[in-house]
Amino acid sequence: MSSAAATSLENLHSGLQPLHHLRPEKARLSASLQFVLRQTATRSVEIWHKLSRKTQILLVALSMTFSSFSLSMIVAALSR
Repeated sequence: MSSAAATSLENLHSGLQPLHHLRPEKARLSASLQFVLRQTATRSVEIWHKLSRKTQILLVALSMTFSSFSLSMIVAALSR
C-alpha cells in the first residue's frame, strides 16, 4: 500500500468521532468498525509488501484504469 493510501486511512481513522460523544451501542459499533478498519489496513499493507514490484505496478495500473472508466461513466451519465 502506498504511503498516500496509508495516510488516507489514518486521516479517515482520526476523523471519526471520539467514542465518548456517542451513545453506548453506537460507541461499541464505532469501536468495532475502527478495529476492523485498522486490522484490514494492516493486513493490506503486509500483503502489498509481499507482492513483486511488477505485480504492484500491474495492480496500480488496473486500479487507475477502472477509476478512469468509472469517472467517464459518471460524466457520461451526468451530461445527459
